[in-house]
Amino acid sequence: MDTDLVPVWANADGRPRRFEWRGRSWLVCGHPASWIDQAPWWVTAAQPGTTPTPQQKMWRVTGLNTSSGEVVTVDLAVEEANWWRLIWVHE
Repeated sequence: MDTDLVPVWANADGRPRRFEWRGRSWLVCGHPASWIDQAPWWVTAAQPGTTPTPQQKMWRVTGLNTSSGEVVTVDLAVEEANWWRLIWVHE
């Protein structure tokens, strides 16, 4: 699965509260779960010229599109500033 960079708005404690994906705005509802993901050594070693990032802060969130009522659960990897990487969409 390809990953997308998406804008994320977070609380002061770093917990995501809203994100945009595929042209729609999603309000984070419920209780987001966070963890530190350890990248496999072969992934970081295969990126010549880049600084390896062996650990990545992750969040699993449930997003509600208030316009359509659609609900989606996604995994987000914390990146620089307000642009995070959407890693996985749970179906």
